[in-house]
Amino acid sequence: MKSLATRRALCIWCALCLSLLIGSLVKADEKADKTKTHTLTLGKFQVKAPEEWTRQEPKSPRIVAYEFSAPAAEGDKQGGRLTIGSLGGGVESNLDRWIAQFTQPDGKSSKEKAKIEKKKIAEQEVHVLDVSGTYRDPFNPELSGENNRLLAAVVITNEAAFFFKFNGPQKTIATHEKAFHKMLESLAVK
Repeated sequence: MKSLATRRALCIWCALCLSLLIGSLVKADEKADKTKTHTLTLGKFQVKAPEEWTRQEPKSPRIVAYEFSAPAAEGDKQGGRLTIGSLGGGVESNLDRWIAQFTQPDGKSSKEKAKIEKKKIAEQEVHVLDVSGTYRDPFNPELSGENNRLLAAVVITNEAAFFFKFNGPQKTIATHEKAFHKMLESLAVK
């Protein structure tokens, strides 16, 4: 028979293992909570926006199907704004219009500073834009300001073209940049 001290040590060891197991399950559950998403429908496609972004009523419902706000980075007064909708007017004209909403502090061309990448996601043509500077939003002046950044994408499908515009203070957009790209990469046929 095992001694009383051995049985106590075994009980303590089992309790410790059980608490470690419960702790790891809680941490795994917390990680799962942080990776939850909003599933959005775009025609026959779906994308997943990060759960930590708050869904908003679109300010321009005729143009914007979905709108989200992303939390502000530490030190920023406002968060990021994501809009998703169907696009008219062609890829180049829209990219040029979005770039033209930015001016550079040094007076150089925003078009020269802008980065545009063309790639395939879910077998669809995607044009991704990254531009920063002083932003002027003619429809929402409260979003205008210096040190802003826009991450945008145009997704060309056989049924429609969809736009994704994520803009706000540079620090806030940098904080959520990976989440924006992960959202684009989640594009899939439903």
